[in-house]
Amino acid sequence: MSEYYEEIPLEYPKKSRVSTENEFVGDGWSIRKVDSRYIFEYISGELAGMAKSIEVTQSDFELAAAGQISCDELCIKYNVS
Repeated sequence: MSEYYEEIPLEYPKKSRVSTENEFVGDGWSIRKVDSRYIFEYISGELAGMAKSIEVTQSDFELAAAGQISCDELCIKYNVS
């Protein structure tokens, strides 16, 4: 294959995103504070796997930051796909 194509090795970031005071970051999802709202962003379960976002409560943000609620539980609670 290298006879016809040039192979370029890729580098991946060594560090993943880190949670901050205004944003909790999970694997493939996050909740961040925007002004006085809390936005839950996740990868949908659709065939193409689109990034989607919805507004959630402050208490859900605090539960996520404390590790007491998961992405799956949030998706069930807000009836998202």
